[in-house]
Amino acid sequence: MTAGVPTRPVPKLAGDLDSWREPRPFEFNRVLSRSETHELSIERREVFHFHEESIGELRFDVRGIKNAIIAGELPVEMYEMTLTQEYYQHILENGGVESDRLPSINIQRAIAPGIIVLWPHGYSTLIDGNHRLVRSWQLGLRTFRYGEIKMQRNWLGRFMCRPGQEAQLFGHSRRSSEARS
Repeated sequence: MTAGVPTRPVPKLAGDLDSWREPRPFEFNRVLSRSETHELSIERREVFHFHEESIGELRFDVRGIKNAIIAGELPVEMYEMTLTQEYYQHILENGGVESDRLPSINIQRAIAPGIIVLWPHGYSTLIDGNHRLVRSWQLGLRTFRYGEIKMQRNWLGRFMCRPGQEAQLFGHSRRSSEARS
């Protein structure tokens, strides 16, 4: 059960891991100066901002979590939830959803699984897929698949940090991906 929403375990599909891969991890831009052209690469990051009164603000390195799942470093269990009007409204109002992005999400993208973190006390947080969940509801879909990962003590500094400490997350992710290359 996720936030009072009925859930059931489902098998991991072949496309689940593919849906979490970054198709273009770096964006390349050409910058012209007076005398020469420089190529710059900008690493694309996905960071989820979380706030809860009892623990304060946290930042989740969603891209780092996805990379760890894909690499088999982080176990994930797949579930499907039955969407309710209340949960849809909760995510719409509290999940960082930018309404202007919703129309660009087609049904193929909307059905890609999200990622939920299960906290030690049993609560859960949708850290990836907020826009897809809302768009799924708007498209008339009433279920949403997601991968559930259990919060680990060693995450602080690896996959999450306090505001202002994001550089430690990105340094770790870059080192992990360089080690795999």
